[in-house]
Amino acid sequence: MAAVHCFSVLSLFQALKITAMPWLASRPFSPPPCTLEFNIPPRLPSLSVCALANQFLSMATPAHSPPNALIFNQPAVSSPLCQKILQGNASVGGPGMMEFLKKAVASLTYSSLCMPEDITARGLESIPNFFFREDGLRLWDIVHRFVQDMIGHYYTCDSDVQKDCELQNWIKDIFFHGFLAETSTGIPQSFSLVTELVKFLTMVIFTVTVKHAAVNNGQFDFGGWMPNFAIALQQPPPTTKGQCTESTMLKTFPDINTTVHGMAAVYLLSSQSTDFVALGNGYQDHFSEKTPLKLIHEFKNVLKEYNFEIQGRNVSLPLSYTYLNPNNVENSVAL
Repeated sequence: MAAVHCFSVLSLFQALKITAMPWLASRPFSPPPCTLEFNIPPRLPSLSVCALANQFLSMATPAHSPPNALIFNQPAVSSPLCQKILQGNASVGGPGMMEFLKKAVASLTYSSLCMPEDITARGLESIPNFFFREDGLRLWDIVHRFVQDMIGHYYTCDSDVQKDCELQNWIKDIFFHGFLAETSTGIPQSFSLVTELVKFLTMVIFTVTVKHAAVNNGQFDFGGWMPNFAIALQQPPPTTKGQCTESTMLKTFPDINTTVHGMAAVYLLSSQSTDFVALGNGYQDHFSEKTPLKLIHEFKNVLKEYNFEIQGRNVSLPLSYTYLNPNNVENSVAL
């Protein structure tokens, strides 16, 4: 493993040609927003967003649901694996991560959790070959239609939503305890319209399935090369351009033991579990009525069709984008 680490470091300097392009050396200090909870990027990490949303729902749903209701999995961020990695190796540390997440909630908004609005707000509508956007928006629409049909079966008019006390208490609990009653987040405090409920539930399902798959499944593909995904750095970033050398970078990178722990974590997190359940599956176990079962069957068929579309598109790509293939999207955050 030591040889692998040394080879990675040597390869880094050969690739960067550090004396000619010193600006590339800033990469380890500026990880992408999809970085796992090992670093603190300028924005709340996307994986943390998924974990936070899942945690809010995991806590609120059982309190306002009948005993046999569909319950979301417990958040991965509190799992023993993440706690061990964070406390023993990551630069932010376990307690530091909790403090960071608490402060970062203030930057989390409803619109940023709704992919169509988030793409527009970031000005990413016309970037070519942006497969996360293409697949994500398509899956958002598929999930939205499914939720719309299911909710329309049980809530035939807006007054049905307004009169549902369990539903109103559920969203109120999420607003007050999950988002700390911050009106700036845009999270609804109540539901008045069927369309409001449909949008919120679409966001919930999309966040813990599609978005989580997009930022989780490729962690090892990207982070398996240590400089892309350094779990900790031992020196501050350089302050003067052109002063970065091979020696200073070697002193900055994490030690071998820390690197191995980080790579092992992203490998495990990126691997498909033996009890993996794909998006669209498992829902039928919670319904017995003809209409919901029919809608679930149609939902699965639409996902299957899109699965074939993605496979056909990927044939002509030099590097396939498979993270949002419905067969690779788990039906909830699970660890």
